[in-house]
Order: sequence, then structure tokens, then C-alpha cells
Amino acid sequence: MDIQLGQVFRTHLEVLKQCFDVTLKVHRRATYCLSDTEMVWFPKLGDAKWENELRKDDAEIWEKIPDEKARLKAKADRKYRRYTFLKEEGQAYRFVGVFEYDYEQSNNGWNVYKRVATTV
Repeated sequence: MDIQLGQVFRTHLEVLKQCFDVTLKVHRRATYCLSDTEMVWFPKLGDAKWENELRKDDAEIWEKIPDEKARLKAKADRKYRRYTFLKEEGQAYRFVGVFEYDYEQSNNGWNVYKRVATTV
């Protein structure tokens, strides 16, 4: 995968099968764990539950989580390297790179993820 290719996928299932050889019947979560250190992440812009923003030429994703239970879950998921497929309103999922949690920049309720690779 390479962000320069501009590949798009209609569903999580397409991403998982075509990119990671994972076959599922249904997938409706924002993440899928591949291992103890890697996950596939499907953040959405314009989502009613999560406030996600793409910043710095698509090199950072800022995430604000209003729900306390979801915040605790997200805190536990900070350790994962994230193969990230972003969905903008009315669009398909597109690969935007590999992201990792930025402990220094995250504060005031915002989780900040920085892109560490544009290819896999």
C-alpha cells in the first residue's frame, strides 16, 4: 500500500480482505487488531460520536472522544501502530498512512496520532 496510489475501498471488509488477507462476514468497529502491536484503523471525519480532524497535510489525526467509556478504551489502544483508512463524509475509505500515538502532543482531551509511514 502506498498513499500515492490513491486506492479506495467501499467497506471495512474490502480493506481487511484485499490488504491484510482477513476474511470476515461482518465488521462494524473502528478498529481491527492484527497483532499485539498492530491494528487497522477506520476513523471517520464528520462522525457524530467522535470528533476527528485531519491536520498538517494529512500527517496528523486529532481525535476527541466525548464518551468516558470510549475514552478509556482508546487509552488502552494507544500502544498500537495503526494502518489507517480514513473515511470522509460521502466518500470511500482511503489509505492515509501508518500512524502512532503522540504522547507529547496529546492533551486537553485530544488524542494526536502522527503519520510515521506512507507505504507498507
